[in-house]
Amino acid sequence: MEFHDIPQRDQEDIKRRLIQQIEGMNAAELTIVKKTEASLALYIGEAIKAIAALLGYIIAVPVAWVRMAAEGFRDGFERGLQLGM
Repeated sequence: MEFHDIPQRDQEDIKRRLIQQIEGMNAAELTIVKKTEASLALYIGEAIKAIAALLGYIIAVPVAWVRMAAEGFRDGFERGLQLGM
């Protein structure tokens, strides 16, 4: 039996118990849940930003190397051309 293969009767019992727990929460408990969800969303958002920054850095470094090499080649070629003529 896999995890998602929970018998229908057990699924209904679990759902009923969860609904009862939620309905039994007071305002303070609901506030804690709301803050926890907001905190998790903020954490995930910051993690995504950090990953994007890292990917940007990983891409930017080789691009900068290629750009510097191309500029160096161009400048060297132009200087060599000027000296040769």
